[in-house]
Amino acid sequence: MVDQCLSKLKEEGIDKCHIFVLDDNEAGNRFWSRTGWQKRSGFSVYSKDIR
Repeated sequence: MVDQCLSKLKEEGIDKCHIFVLDDNEAGNRFWSRTGWQKRSGFSVYSKDIR
C-alpha cells in the first residue's frame, strides 16, 4: 500500500514524502527503518494542546 501511494505521489510530481513517528513508538520506528526510510534530523516539530 505504501509503495502504491508513493507511486501516485511521484506521478503528481511530488518527489519527497515525510512520515512522523513518535520516538517511543519502537515498532513503528523499526518498521519504517526496515522498509528503507531514513530518520531525519535538523528540524523540530512543536505541538500545543489548546483544550
